[in-house]
Amino acid sequence: MVVQNTYKKGHLIGMTYRVKNDDSSKLTDEELKHDILEKAHIIETLIHVAPKYVRLHYTEPEDTRTEHMLQKLGFVLVGYNLDSQDYAHKPVEEVYRSAFRRYKETYDAKGSFISVQYDMPGTIKASTVPHMINTINDEGYTMVRLDGCLNDPKPYKKCKSLKREKGNTSAEEECHSC
Repeated sequence: MVVQNTYKKGHLIGMTYRVKNDDSSKLTDEELKHDILEKAHIIETLIHVAPKYVRLHYTEPEDTRTEHMLQKLGFVLVGYNLDSQDYAHKPVEEVYRSAFRRYKETYDAKGSFISVQYDMPGTIKASTVPHMINTINDEGYTMVRLDGCLNDPKPYKKCKSLKREKGNTSAEEECHSC
């Protein structure tokens, strides 16, 4: 319900992708492709469009194979420079205010931020969103969705359902931006 309600309120829904055990070398190309598409399909079942923007979970060393597969499938990789730290159960507005002020003190200017929040149980709650928005406004910033920053008129993908033939575990999916 959180993802559906967030989407219905006009927020952009992206996807974090993490390869099991952070090691894509243990998967074939087909298995990796299937895993990525299956994760996107979960979001699609909730909001009827698949995410286009993907944040790849940090791995050491960098997982260029997974990056290339995501790009080949038409996903756009994104980073961030403001971690809401909602997973640490910190008040998000304090994290934002501290980051904004630290940047201003360091560079004597306002910065531009791409923020990331998580949808894991116990992290960000719908009730905290107004506090985040108030903090952003109070500090003199303007919120813009990522697709607005990138002037992207098609911020989601519309995908056909994963096709599974009886006895066949392979998956194919056609995606296009919508």
